[in-house]
Amino acid sequence: MRRSIANLNLSTALAVLLMAASHAAAGSYNVVDLGALPGGSTTGRAINLAGDIVGSSGAPQSGISRAFFWSSRQGVRSLGVLAGGDYSDAFAINHPGQVTGSSNTANGVHAFFWSPVSGFRDVGTLAGDASSRGFGINDSGQVVGYSSGAAGVRAFVWSSRTGMQSLGTLGGNDSEAYAVNNAGQIVGISSASNGKRAFLWTSGTGMQDLGVLAGDTASRALSINARGMIVGSSFGPAGGHAVLWNNGTIQNLGTLGGNFSVARGVNNAGQVVGESAISLGPRAFLWTSAQGMQDLNSFIPASLGIVLTAALSINDNGQIVAIGATVADPAHAVDLDDPHHPGPTHAFLLTPAGATLGQR
Repeated sequence: MRRSIANLNLSTALAVLLMAASHAAAGSYNVVDLGALPGGSTTGRAINLAGDIVGSSGAPQSGISRAFFWSSRQGVRSLGVLAGGDYSDAFAINHPGQVTGSSNTANGVHAFFWSPVSGFRDVGTLAGDASSRGFGINDSGQVVGYSSGAAGVRAFVWSSRTGMQSLGTLGGNDSEAYAVNNAGQIVGISSASNGKRAFLWTSGTGMQDLGVLAGDTASRALSINARGMIVGSSFGPAGGHAVLWNNGTIQNLGTLGGNFSVARGVNNAGQVVGESAISLGPRAFLWTSAQGMQDLNSFIPASLGIVLTAALSINDNGQIVAIGATVADPAHAVDLDDPHHPGPTHAFLLTPAGATLGQR
């Protein structure tokens, strides 16, 4: 079975889906390996309600990697690069299927906006800067990320109508924006007089410090849903914990047993995904208010021969994008960041068994 998952074509992906469905008693998610572009490694980063997924695929060790768009109908396909470039990475996708990320050009790395209709568009940089990256996009096509140059790094928001606007900082020299919801609320991280802090930015209030857990020294916000629920991490001398900010309060989501976790995605039902360290390395998690934090590997059939090391995004159908590896023994230590890790990174789509999927 590990061999069939590793094969990079749509027919084997569908076979995996059917096999996983037959093991419904052993796990509550059907699993599809997204496959890969030439080079064999894939990192899926975001999913929209239609189940379309974006990320990067190829041979990242050699710098040859491309932003990809995956759909159940067409599998993995390259989005290409900006003019003059040979590398790209996609970080976010909205409901209409528009994408943002970054690509190198003849003059540096720039954030891009991509749509199925118009293809690539260079978002550019703030005045005087040399590079930029795009990390989040909402259904209006607003892109957020950061622009950098001699004056430092600044979080930005961009739209085709208004161009690029700096969001400022919490008082330091650096800020980065990671996500934006349809109300235009933006989250990220900024330097401040008391360290690195997660922020929430709105057009009415500007940038606000979201704070840290008691005893911690820094935080970052990585995702926000339509209800204004924000997830990320708070960290300090004792390690880092996944957190949820909601209605002005910060909640520690805990860990799977180690001293590190980070929340990377939240849907409108308040389900949170991310990664947490255990003795065998990082593991993907799902957190709900009813069940707390659970290892996603416990919800998939062990016979698949895979280990999920991180979950990066979850949509309102409960579909999850996770990364991991194919292994002979799921109880074996797996850490994709370990330079001695054998084999490519795989991206997986996890769909709740029996889910009724939404349409674009």
